[in-house]
Amino acid sequence: MARVQVLMTLRGLVSVVILLWTATPMEGGEDCGLPCSFLPGSDEVIHWLKPEDKDLSVHSYYYSTDQLKQQSQRFRGRTALFNDQIPKGNASLLLRGITLQDQGRYKCYTSTIKGNMESFINIAVEGTVCMYVCMYVCMYVCMYVCMYVCLSVCLSVCLSVCLSVCLSVCLSVCLSVCLSVCLSVCLSVCLYSLSVCLSVCLSVVVGLSVCLSVVCLSVCLSSVC
Repeated sequence: MARVQVLMTLRGLVSVVILLWTATPMEGGEDCGLPCSFLPGSDEVIHWLKPEDKDLSVHSYYYSTDQLKQQSQRFRGRTALFNDQIPKGNASLLLRGITLQDQGRYKCYTSTIKGNMESFINIAVEGTVCMYVCMYVCMYVCMYVCMYVCLSVCLSVCLSVCLSVCLSVCLSVCLSVCLSVCLSVCLSVCLYSLSVCLSVCLSVVVGLSVCLSVVCLSVCLSSVC
C-alpha cells in the first residue's frame, strides 16, 4: 500500500495538508483521489491541469460530460471524475496507476454561474513505485554481483584444476625420466663392473697358467738331471 502526500492550496485560503492512503493495487502503481470541491451551481466547467508542464491537460468536463479530446496522452484511460457527485460540488479526480512521472503540482479549475475557483495540489509518491525502482536496482546489482562471484569462482577452480593437472603431469614425467636415467646409469655401471671383473679374472687365470707351466718345466728338468 503506497502513501501519497497531497498538499492542497485554495486561492485566498490557508494551505491544508491532507494524507491519502490508497489500497487498490494496479499494475505499475496504485490509484489516488485528488480532492477538489466548489460551490454547487449550474453550467459546471472543470479543468484539471498540470502547471509545471505548461498547463498540460489532465481531465476536462463541461456541457455535462467529459471532454477528453485535448487530454494529454500520458493520462489517457487513467483519469475519471465522480460524475454523480459533480452537482453536489465534488470535482475530485481519480488518477489510476500512479507513477513517479505523476509527481508534481496539479491545478483544479472550476466554474459555475456562481463564479470561478482554483485549487492546487502537490503529489509526492513515497510507496510502491519507489519500491519497484529499488527492487529493479537491487535485482540488477545482485545479478552483476552474482555474475562477478561466479566468474571469480569458475576462474579460481579452473586455475586450481589446471595447476593440479600440470603438477601431476610434470611430476609423472620427471619421475619417468629420472627412473629411466637411473636404470640406464645402473645398467651401464653394472656392465662396466662385470667387464672389469672378467678382465681381472682372465688376468689371474693367465698368471696361474704361466706359473703352473714354469713349475712343471722346473720339475721336468730336475727329473732329467
